[in-house]
Amino acid sequence: MANRDVTPLAMSKFLISGTGPMTTTGVIAGGYFATKYAKAQPGPIWPDIQHSLIGLGVFGAFSKQLSRAINVPTSTLDKYFQGAYGKDGFFIINLLSRSASRGTIELSSPDPNDYPLIYPNYFEKDIDMKVLIEGK
Repeated sequence: MANRDVTPLAMSKFLISGTGPMTTTGVIAGGYFATKYAKAQPGPIWPDIQHSLIGLGVFGAFSKQLSRAINVPTSTLDKYFQGAYGKDGFFIINLLSRSASRGTIELSSPDPNDYPLIYPNYFEKDIDMKVLIEGK
């Protein structure tokens, strides 16, 4: 949601009548698809790719906020979105639904207040990247 959409008027419309820009999650549409890799597996065909169409406005601290969410440097995002600032747009996000790679989560100490050790092992299995590329 763009900074220009978060106003006292928008908030009151949402609270009073459930209308306005604050009623959306941003996800406009989505779908699940089975790539050739999913179709080649024995048994039922389960989708292995999810596409999400997400509406957004590229305003204010957009690059900074997105940078934290996807772990890409703000400077890279600023360059990428340079012609889009001040405009509305959308993303189509391609997500892996059935990863073959497996990560682990371990306790870092006996203290329950300590953060756990998280090893996601993204793309440990080559098939995950192949599925993402096929699903584009």
